[in-house]
Amino acid sequence: MARIIIPIGKSLGPIQDEKKDIDHFELLIGGEIEDLTELEWGTWNVAHSDTDAHRDLKFDRERLISTTLDITDSVDRLQIEEAIRKLLAVGAIVEIEPKDGELEKFFKQHLMVPSAIAHGSSPEDPDLFRIGDASGDWADVDGWERPIWAVSFYYNSMWYICEQLAENSEGESSSTVAMATLPSILILNSLFLGHLEPAR
Repeated sequence: MARIIIPIGKSLGPIQDEKKDIDHFELLIGGEIEDLTELEWGTWNVAHSDTDAHRDLKFDRERLISTTLDITDSVDRLQIEEAIRKLLAVGAIVEIEPKDGELEKFFKQHLMVPSAIAHGSSPEDPDLFRIGDASGDWADVDGWERPIWAVSFYYNSMWYICEQLAENSEGESSSTVAMATLPSILILNSLFLGHLEPAR
């Protein structure tokens, strides 16, 4: 399975200088604020795009580069690759191969902060739960995915919730829960219905 790109953190937006020109962009990653250039911030935002690719676990580095190139004509591939290296270095994106060892490490090292509204049962399927925001974006999640979205930030990591869900399942492992829920976690992150942060 190919390595995928996952964006981390929450944008605090552009910061102006004394002339009211944009000086830099701020990104909150855990308890730290990172200053990003326009290209770095734009690349981080592009890493949230293409919800289908995130769902299918196909949003890889090449897709991030090509999508960024498609929407700007002022930078080249080498500049985008440099921006990606900076984002990786500060923890604004992570790159993992979503299988047992790396997946467990990712779930142990990250939590999700919910930033949307829970609407209860989905109108189309009462076995699912709808999460949405004022923009009109929404996603339906199941009984495993909802608690990871809602409460993993209380318990320091998404892996802890996977362990609890596995204990209350019919013989499923924590790794099985993590793999099953990963696509929806990435969709929620991609749609800004929640954001991923480093575990405390």
